[in-house]
Amino acid sequence: MSKAIAKITVRCPHCSAQQQEPTLAKSTFCRRCSEYFAITPASLADAAPRATAQKPVEAANRWTGASAPVAPVVPAAPTFGGGRVSAAPPPATAVEPVSGLLGRIEGLFGGKPKVQVARCFECTGWHEVSGTAQSSTCKACGAYIDLQDYKVTGSFSRNIKTRGTLYVSSRGDLSSSKIVCSQATIHGRMRGNLTCSGKVTIRVQGKIFGSVEAGSLVVEKGSEVAFMRPVNADTAEIHGRVNALIVANGQVTISKSGLLEGAVSAACFSVETGGCFQGELTIMPRRAAATADAPAAPSASPADAAEAGLLGGDRSPALG
Repeated sequence: MSKAIAKITVRCPHCSAQQQEPTLAKSTFCRRCSEYFAITPASLADAAPRATAQKPVEAANRWTGASAPVAPVVPAAPTFGGGRVSAAPPPATAVEPVSGLLGRIEGLFGGKPKVQVARCFECTGWHEVSGTAQSSTCKACGAYIDLQDYKVTGSFSRNIKTRGTLYVSSRGDLSSSKIVCSQATIHGRMRGNLTCSGKVTIRVQGKIFGSVEAGSLVVEKGSEVAFMRPVNADTAEIHGRVNALIVANGQVTISKSGLLEGAVSAACFSVETGGCFQGELTIMPRRAAATADAPAAPSASPADAAEAGLLGGDRSPALG
């Protein structure tokens, strides 16, 4: 008979719910609130020591040891139902971490590993970590920072909050109330509020429900997409057919293959020869610099007025 797997009781730091997990588990999802958290000594439900061969490391030296730094915990790639959500790097459209054979060769020949910035979600603290790190802890407040890249290839309905990248494949169906990442590539269905500090690339045919906030928005050629809520971005490039209300702090560009119907409120606006724009245009002064986490929220007056006129009710956007 197989030996029973030893388990421990852990407490969710978000809702304080308790649940059983294997003693070797490094991280998990809360079965009550569905939030992701790392299993640390502080998350144990009792004071019993955890059965592990790893020696305890002081919190101050866990991530920043000068002589022999300890690598942060690497959560396992979760799998849910028929669709898969993994921490594997997405295709070339998104940033790939330094790993595999190339990383080992660089280590043999003394090459310096690439680094990435781990910026805290809870405070303004940030620090540099290895380019292959999957998670870290804020030095200022001790909050957990997820650095994984998420690839959605099926149905997925949990919140995502990471400093890594997000890739939704053509067969992916992401339905989350809160999606936070550094870069995003959307080729499938997305229903949720997306906040991206960097570039959002979209190539879909259909509607996108939920708000989109991004450093830059690129709608690729061949897309026929309708944004059902306002889009806030520093810059926007339209290469496909789009129906949207766009509020930009910088320039909105419609290429020779682009068609935009709706309303635009931006600091700069240009249409290349062959491109088409139908709707209302407002040129406004450039706003103050956005925060590191997301672009600053625009003033409500131009957005609300245009949304009421163009996206109100159950009106289906006309995409030809």
